[in-house]
Amino acid sequence: MMDISVPGDKSITHRAIILASLTNSLVNIRGFLVSEDTMHTVECMRQLGVHIEVEEASSAAMVHGVGIYGLKAPEKPLYTGN
Repeated sequence: MMDISVPGDKSITHRAIILASLTNSLVNIRGFLVSEDTMHTVECMRQLGVHIEVEEASSAAMVHGVGIYGLKAPEKPLYTGN
């Protein structure tokens, strides 16, 4: 398991979710900024087959990375919001 602490920043939160999704391990992200935009990124990665648990109360997310070749084709177009 990998542990990542990020400042509560939207840009870094997006990148942390995407990069954690591409690992072959479980990644715990602390300092996760919960916002409409970051939740769109979480939903996009979920549609690509990544299991992500978000704990809003503790500003954390647990990402079960699937590796670069583990992503699946989405069933519908990905909506990234903003």
